[in-house]
Amino acid sequence: MMKNLFLITLSFCLLLSGTNYYSQSIDKEVTFELDKKAKRGKLANVEIDSQGNYKLYYITKTKSKKIKFQIYTFDPNFSFLGKVDDELELEKVKSKYSWFNFKGELYSVVGISLNWNPAMPLKLKKKETSYHYDWLLLGYHKRVKVLEKVKPRTDDGMKYFAKGYFEDDVTGDIYIIVGVAPGLVSKEAGAQYTDLRLIKFDWDLNKVAETKIPFEYGQEVAFAKGFAEPDPENPTAVGFSGGVVVFAPTKVKGLDIPVDENKGNFTFVEFDKDLNIITRESFDNPSPGWTIEDMQWAENSDGKKDIYLYGPAAFGKDKYYLYAKDAAKKKSIQVMKVSSSKVEYLTETTLEDIEAVKTMPADNKKTTDYNGKVKPSFNFTQLSSGNILLYGQYYNEGKPSDYMALEFDNSGKLVANYTRNMETKIKVPFTCVNSVSETSNGVYWISYEAEGDETTKYIVPVITKLDTKAKKVNDPMVLGKDGKKQLYYVDPSYPLLNISQTQQVYFGSDKKGKNIWFCRVNL
Repeated sequence: MMKNLFLITLSFCLLLSGTNYYSQSIDKEVTFELDKKAKRGKLANVEIDSQGNYKLYYITKTKSKKIKFQIYTFDPNFSFLGKVDDELELEKVKSKYSWFNFKGELYSVVGISLNWNPAMPLKLKKKETSYHYDWLLLGYHKRVKVLEKVKPRTDDGMKYFAKGYFEDDVTGDIYIIVGVAPGLVSKEAGAQYTDLRLIKFDWDLNKVAETKIPFEYGQEVAFAKGFAEPDPENPTAVGFSGGVVVFAPTKVKGLDIPVDENKGNFTFVEFDKDLNIITRESFDNPSPGWTIEDMQWAENSDGKKDIYLYGPAAFGKDKYYLYAKDAAKKKSIQVMKVSSSKVEYLTETTLEDIEAVKTMPADNKKTTDYNGKVKPSFNFTQLSSGNILLYGQYYNEGKPSDYMALEFDNSGKLVANYTRNMETKIKVPFTCVNSVSETSNGVYWISYEAEGDETTKYIVPVITKLDTKAKKVNDPMVLGKDGKKQLYYVDPSYPLLNISQTQQVYFGSDKKGKNIWFCRVNL
C-alpha cells in the first residue's frame, strides 16, 4: 500500500498548526546524482511506501498516447535502492498511478460569470471553461469562452444590482449578493441598499435559489467570501459550500436611503450552499474603516464553524465604511471570531499595542515597524493553545522585506509581535511563501525565500522558531548552505515532506538540477 506524502507546494501551501525553544537541527543531508533522462524530465510525484521508502516519479518523455517514467527509490535514510523505467499508454496511467492528475488532455465545464459593475443592472454571461493539460507543468491551463448573456429580473420585474459574488468552478454555479430596485433613474433607486438578497444560478442560467436579507437602513457589502472546497482532481478548480457576507451602514449622496446614524452597526451573515441563513447577527464595529482582509474557518464537532475575520482598520466612527475604508493610513488591526453562530469577540489593536510587544532575533539590529501605511498581507493559523497567528511579510515594489507575526490569545488580545529580517537578498519582485508548523517541541515559521533574477529564481528554505512561552524569536536557520555559500534549493512543487511530528524532510537540488538533495530536520 502506498500512502500519499503530505506535501507542501509553493503554489498551494498547506498550513499546519502552532509551542517553544530553539531546537531545530539538521539530522541528515544526502545528495544523489540523477541520470540525464530524469534531469531533463519533470518530477511528477513523490510518495512514501509502507516501509518508509521514498519514491520519486519523473516523467522523462511524453508522446501523443504514451508516457515514459523513471522511478527512483530511496530508503528512509536516503540511501539509493534502485531505479525502474516504465512506459504506459495514456489511458492506463491513472489506473496504475492514482496520484496522476489527469482528466484528459481537454475537458470543459459550462458555468456563468458576470460583468462586475455595481452601478449597472446585473448581466450574467454563460461561459465555457476549457481545461487544457500542460505536459511540461503537469497541470491544467484554463480558457474561458462566453456563450450567451442574460439580464435576470425578480419575479415582479425588478432589477438586480450586484454587490459581490463568487463562482463555483466545479459545478458551474454562481453565488451573488445583490440589491433590488426598479432602476438607476427611478425615485426608488435607493431600495437596492435596503432590499438585499442572495441569489444562486446554475451553469445553465437557471435561478436555483434566492434568499432575502432585508435591512431597515442602507447597507454596503464590506466583505464577502465563500467556504472554498478545491476539486481534489484539479486544484485549480474551486467549489463552494456556502459563505459569509459582512454588511456595513452606508450613506450615498443623491439617493434617498434610510440612514443608520450608528456608523459601526455592522451585520454578519453566514449562509449554506442552498442560501439558507445560518447566522445573522449585528455587532458594534469600533472602526467603520475596517478593511476585512480575509476569513479563515474550522468546523467543530457539532458541524458549526469557528470563523475568524481580520484586517487593518482606521480609527474613529466619524465616517461611513464607504468613505473610511480607503484611508491612506490604518491605525489598528481588528480581529473578530464568530463561534457557533455567535460573535465571540471583536478586538482592536493599536499601533502602540503592536510596538509594545515587538521582538526580534538577537542577530537582527532593526526590523520594520508596523506604521499603518505599508501593511503586510497576513496568513493565518491556529495554535494548539487556541491562540491564533497572523503572519506575513512586507513588500516594497513587489520585492520582499521583513517579516511580522502577530499572536492573539483566546480573547483576541495581542500577546506578541514576532519580527525578523530576510536571510537572502533578492532585487527583483518575488512572493515568499510562508507556513507555520507546530510540533511537541514548539512553533516553527517556515519561509521560502529566494535568490536569482527576473527569469530564474531558486527557492531557499528558512526555519525560525517562535518561543510562544517566552514570546521571543530565535535565530533563523537557512538550509542548503555550506558555510556562507548556498548550494541547494528546494523543489518548487515538492519542497517539504512531513514524515513525523518532530521531523521534516526538505527536498530539492543544486542550481543545475543534476544532484538532488534530501535534508532531514529535527524540530
